[in-house]
Amino acid sequence: MMEMRVALGGVGIGIPRMNVGISISHAAIIDFRSDMRSTPFRLVIASDDSLSGFSNSFISSHIITEWFPVNVAKHSWLHRKNRLRGQLADLACYGTYVGSGFVDINFTVYDEYGEPRTLLHTANRATSSGWQFDSTKVRGHLQRMFSDFDLERNIHLREQHNNGIPAREAD
Repeated sequence: MMEMRVALGGVGIGIPRMNVGISISHAAIIDFRSDMRSTPFRLVIASDDSLSGFSNSFISSHIITEWFPVNVAKHSWLHRKNRLRGQLADLACYGTYVGSGFVDINFTVYDEYGEPRTLLHTANRATSSGWQFDSTKVRGHLQRMFSDFDLERNIHLREQHNNGIPAREAD
């Protein structure tokens, strides 16, 4: 079993559930972890589209979900998360709430021909904070974001290598 958490935010004017609107800024963070003690693997989507309507929210939104379980046996792509880097993706949350509530999450990745493949669709995921009116969607290319722990570990491994100590391959 693996855990996942998403955070989305954006400002713009959009017609809910339609790809019509003006986006000022939208971004999403997708965290994965194998257990509560492990350092999360983080992917980000940043959208700079302004008139396409592919990334939208109704005025503004800010969503952070609680950690929720994802079945690795059912979602084999979780073993190859790093291969998602650079691919075009949509992350969407549906549901209205203020403070805390529940949202439905849809995570879709597009292949080189623009054909979608839904990697995850899950319902009634608890939010820890935020607000949203109807839905928020972010479309952009997935990028890996390293945590401070990852950066410190890479610096330490490089120092070991420079001192003649062989560095172990990071997990």
